[in-house]
Amino acid sequence: MAQGEVLEFEEYVRTRQDALLRSARRLVPDPVDAQDLLQTALARTYGRWETIEDKRLADAYLRRVMINTRTEWWRARKLEEVPTEQLPDARSTTPPSSTRTAPC
Repeated sequence: MAQGEVLEFEEYVRTRQDALLRSARRLVPDPVDAQDLLQTALARTYGRWETIEDKRLADAYLRRVMINTRTEWWRARKLEEVPTEQLPDARSTTPPSSTRTAPC
């Protein structure tokens, strides 16, 4: 990427970061996850910045990247859940109240 395009991307991020973070906050409830989502979307967009011909549409492009990234994260989390025939035992780490010793 040419130096002029790098500076253009940096200027874009500086001027639009608050609005982009608000968009990310609408997609994920956790503020830290929203920051991660925006950073991931910015990193992905940086690599494609020179292919965006009309820079006025950069916000829409970045929002689409954020939506796609959030969907990827959701699918990855969903795949971590494994259905089983039986539910696991719900064992408590604290003893039942009947086995506790009463204070003297």
